[in-house]
Amino acid sequence: MIKKLYLIVLVSLITFSATFAQQQQETTATDTSRAIPVPGTANTSNTIDIHFNGFAFLDDHEYDALIPLRKTISGTRTEVDMGYNVDGLNHFVVGVNPLHEFGGVPFYVQVNPVAYYSYTGKHWLYHMGEFPRNDLLQYPRALINDSVQYYRPNVEGALLRNENRFGYETAWIDWISRQTPTQRNEFMAGELIKFAPNPGHAFYIMHYLLFMH
Repeated sequence: MIKKLYLIVLVSLITFSATFAQQQQETTATDTSRAIPVPGTANTSNTIDIHFNGFAFLDDHEYDALIPLRKTISGTRTEVDMGYNVDGLNHFVVGVNPLHEFGGVPFYVQVNPVAYYSYTGKHWLYHMGEFPRNDLLQYPRALINDSVQYYRPNVEGALLRNENRFGYETAWIDWISRQTPTQRNEFMAGELIKFAPNPGHAFYIMHYLLFMH
């Protein structure tokens, strides 16, 4: 009962905050250096962005006797996506993020779709759909193993972030599996908070919360 109540409160917070952010009248500048204008439009309205991102990993797990199949994890991730900018605040992004393991057959052993809506205001960021977790959710390895980024690079759910001169607060939910006759409903949720009492200086406070259902 407590877990269900926690989920209801978290989803309600994300929905309310996203609605509040949508009503803000402030706008921000957007990098359009890679934008392809649609004929008859100007500024950032009705433009298309093309993004490419990739990384390689070489992670030795042969030392860990607790892992049943000890091996070296290695490969590359190459993400390509295209974003449609409705205006400077609202964006729709679609793409793919395939995985190649060194020496693996077939060449791409896994392909993760990328498809999400994004709101980028002056102080608010909101994602809904399947979007990359990298750079958005930087948790300590004690809470989330770094191999999650190799084999599950996308969050499948929603993320809301509020940022100001003193830091930021991020709340998110990520569905791992849906309920079927052979599987149970599973999801992860949490929040990250960074507070810098004296902006511009080295001292800051971080708070991490991770919830698994």
